[in-house]
Amino acid sequence: MALIPPLNPSLSGAADRIASGASDIAINWAGGLHHAKKREASGFCYINDIVLGILELLRIYPRVLYIDIDCHHGDGVEEAFYTTDRVMTCSFHKFGEYFPGTGTQEDKGRGKGKGYAVNVPLKDGITDESFASVFEPVSSILCVSISALTRRRSSPRSSRCSDRPLLSSSVVPTRCPVTNWAAST
Repeated sequence: MALIPPLNPSLSGAADRIASGASDIAINWAGGLHHAKKREASGFCYINDIVLGILELLRIYPRVLYIDIDCHHGDGVEEAFYTTDRVMTCSFHKFGEYFPGTGTQEDKGRGKGKGYAVNVPLKDGITDESFASVFEPVSSILCVSISALTRRRSSPRSSRCSDRPLLSSSVVPTRCPVTNWAAST
């Protein structure tokens, strides 16, 4: 496991370490800058380190599942991969009159990416127990779905969960789904 020091909070650096095999788990305590867009800064984010990290993983792996558990919708990451089937994004976030005001259940991707954007908008005041009752089944379904896609499209070796990098905006990119936050196929 590699802890990314607070002076260098880079999910891209974490993805580099995973892709090179230098680490199985990398923790970025600063979270991610998931609001930055290709052509504009947003929500205090001017560079989307998560998108850069996913792009690095895509150099090695054919598919990535990204699960965002920040209270704000991961709009910049979703927008970056909205039209591709190589990255599935899933955002659990507060919805309503809350920044950035995006991420409805109807936002599901476009073109080849149709069905590869998953949004779980939550109401204000959700308890830990309520969040877990939503998060656990949704993340489990996503992991099973990605595993099924892997078995159909890839070699038997790559269908093993231990061969997939995980990427979460809040804490952990890793090769093993110990947290069920994300998987790559």
